Amino acid sequence: MNARTIIPRMARFTAPTIKPTQRRSLSVVQRARQTIRSFEPHPFERYPVTQEGAKADWVRAFGRLRGPAAVYFPGFAFVLGWPFLAASVVDGHL
Repeated sequence: MNARTIIPRMARFTAPTIKPTQRRSLSVVQRARQTIRSFEPHPFERYPVTQEGAKADWVRAFGRLRGPAAVYFPGFAFVLGWPFLAASVVDGHL
């Protein structure tokens, strides 16, 4: 007897065959179209015309850059300048 053959008496004890749920396959083109459509402007997302835009707060914008710049520029100078620093420290005494 084949292993795949089910005895009729045993058929009632076996698990019923479950059909996989059908999925809608999305192609790359459909996904790209959906992504592009999400960027389309819509009437309810327009900027209000009854109110003017806020002025740029340059002090606050540059204030946010102060902390990272205090670390970035000296670090950048050290990474590029260590050979000159090493040459002046060693000064030909190797």
